[in-house]
Amino acid sequence: MRSNGASERIAGGEGRDPHPQAKNGQRNGGSGPGRLSIVSLGPGSRSYLAPEALQALGSAQVVVGYRTYVELITDLTEGKTILASGMRKEVQRCQAAIDHALAGYRVALVSSGDAGIYGMAGLVFDICRARDLRVSRVNPAEESHGGDCATIDFAVEVIPGVAAFNAAASLLGAPLMHDFAAIRLTHRLTPW
Repeated sequence: MRSNGASERIAGGEGRDPHPQAKNGQRNGGSGPGRLSIVSLGPGSRSYLAPEALQALGSAQVVVGYRTYVELITDLTEGKTILASGMRKEVQRCQAAIDHALAGYRVALVSSGDAGIYGMAGLVFDICRARDLRVSRVNPAEESHGGDCATIDFAVEVIPGVAAFNAAASLLGAPLMHDFAAIRLTHRLTPW
C-alpha cells in the first residue's frame, strides 16, 4: 500500500477468508472495531459535499474508491492510504474497504452522488451479509458504535449526498415533482 496519495490496484477477493483474523486471533487486530464510512461525494462540486462527508474523509486512515472520484478529492486525502481502481472493480473496492475495517482501520469508501442511490452502500451491505459479518451503525450523537464492541466486526455509516439528478433539476429550474422515475443506465458496466 502507498500512503503518499498515489493510487494502488486492488486485488480480487477470490479465496478470501470471510472472517480474517489478526495474529492475536482477534478479527480486528486488537485495536477495536474499525469503522467504514460510505461517503457520498455529491455531483462533483465541492459546494455540494456534506459536512459529515468532510469529517469522515478527515478522520479516515484509508480511502477507497473509483480512481476518478479519488482524484477529485486529493487535497482531502493527503497522508492517507489510498486504494483506487477503475470501472468494473466495484466488488473488489467494497471488499478491500470491508477488509480494512475488519482490521481495525477507519475507512472511507467514496462514491459519487448519493452512495445509497445506485452507489456502493447496497453492495457493501450485500457483501457483509454474504460474509456473515456483524456490523453496527455509528451513533452520530455519541460518535460511538450502536452495539457492543465485543460482538461486532466493525461499525458502518452511510453519509448521504446530493444525487446528480437532484442537482441537475435544480440547476435547470425543473424541479422533480409528483411522479418521476430514476433509471440506472450503467448496468452493463457493473458486474453486480
